[in-house]
Amino acid sequence: MFESHCTICLESITDPVCTYCYIKQVRMWFNDLKIDPIFKKFAINKIKNKLLFEGVSEIDCILCGSENVDVCFYCFGFMTVQVLREQQCCMNATI
Repeated sequence: MFESHCTICLESITDPVCTYCYIKQVRMWFNDLKIDPIFKKFAINKIKNKLLFEGVSEIDCILCGSENVDVCFYCFGFMTVQVLREQQCCMNATI
């Protein structure tokens, strides 16, 4: 078995889930919260732009079997919260 490290924090990835599967989870979370579709699309695109990149991981995603497990859950969560905070600041500035 290969060991994979997060490309952001360089820590070992203990839950090998790919970025695509994490993004699916965020979409479901947004749907549950009844987030505005325009905001949802914009936020998802920002998350994708920050986190989707080609890596050299040998680890398969435990959910979909994809071989692009390059970011750990903590870094994905941190980046997602950062994007949401940025969007909140922009929304508050326009109100």
